[in-house]
Amino acid sequence: MKNSLHKVFDESVYESDLVVLPGGLPGATSLRDDERVIRLLKDFHEKDKWIAAICAGPISLEKAGLMKEKNYTCYPGFEEQIPSGNYQDVLVCVDDKIITGRGPAAALKFAYTILEKLGYSSQSIEEGMQYHYLK
Repeated sequence: MKNSLHKVFDESVYESDLVVLPGGLPGATSLRDDERVIRLLKDFHEKDKWIAAICAGPISLEKAGLMKEKNYTCYPGFEEQIPSGNYQDVLVCVDDKIITGRGPAAALKFAYTILEKLGYSSQSIEEGMQYHYLK
């Protein structure tokens, strides 16, 4: 199992324009406790690249020291593990180059926000998914 994880997390990830951290447990805590992930987040922050995290995922951003005075959202209750930031009770929050999503109900808005911040229009996908009916 360790070998397959290594294949998923290799050095090529540093060449990406964006890193996205999923939520869910125990995945979010496993990512938070993985020093490779923390190094990656710090590197992306230093290079002014986009970082996105949804649900419990923002706890890794806190450990990496990226949440100081940042507005963010996360799954209710996890804000207690992110004391250096400013919790917002919204579905998706963008502060500087950090995008956070509240949880599963925010998944579509989170994804569309990521696309838009990377310079792509999400309009045709939103129409195809009939997202406008949810607004």
